[in-house]
Amino acid sequence: MRELVAVHIIVTMILVLIVSGCDFGKAETPGKRVLEAMELIRAGKPKELEDYVLKEDAPGAGFLYGLLSPAFTEQGGITKIEVESQKINGESASIKVRWYYKNGGSAHETFPLKREDGKWQIDL
Repeated sequence: MRELVAVHIIVTMILVLIVSGCDFGKAETPGKRVLEAMELIRAGKPKELEDYVLKEDAPGAGFLYGLLSPAFTEQGGITKIEVESQKINGESASIKVRWYYKNGGSAHETFPLKREDGKWQIDL
């Protein structure tokens, strides 16, 4: 009986190690995808932004960059960008993002997303 308990404990420990090493906590979420896009805008990389919008909207990525880039440089720049809310409904989502200015102010925007080829993409 003791051997059976020891085997059970060892098997449980192995399973815990396997599961903890998996990528479960790193799965792409719509909120994470929007934050990555916002960091591209913040870094001045409009071309890379095309990979974060729906394929049909890729030409509009420059418009999104042009719209938000000045907002990110206003009031001394941005200190932090965060997801305020994330609503997922099947293959679509709505993400509210807030950014904080160095002068203490903040602004927000809500982005619609859709799944395309397994990735969450901003729907312009």
